[in-house]
Amino acid sequence: MPRTEYRPDVLDPDSPIGRLHRQRTLPCRGQADTFDIDEQPGESTEDRITRLRIAVGICRSCPARTLCAEALLALPPHHQRGLWAGQVLGAGRHIARAVLAEAPPVEMAAGA
Repeated sequence: MPRTEYRPDVLDPDSPIGRLHRQRTLPCRGQADTFDIDEQPGESTEDRITRLRIAVGICRSCPARTLCAEALLALPPHHQRGLWAGQVLGAGRHIARAVLAEAPPVEMAAGA
């Protein structure tokens, strides 16, 4: 059975994915290379881990992190891969553990 392509333009605009897609000022916008969980050409494993730690830090301070987590859960299982809401999914256990072990802490909301 062929996989279907994820197409945000055909999704319900009121779904978590639709609402996330409409957010134009997210810190991750335009930084696909930083957030790509796959190894880049010529990139060492350590460089990949460092790059993903930076991405997780950006993610963890994002005001749309909860919406991002909701959008992830709304995706079909075969699309639940990548860096979502500060979590590394589908990069392998070794990479995910290494990234999250020294990633910047989650910023606490004021008054928490």
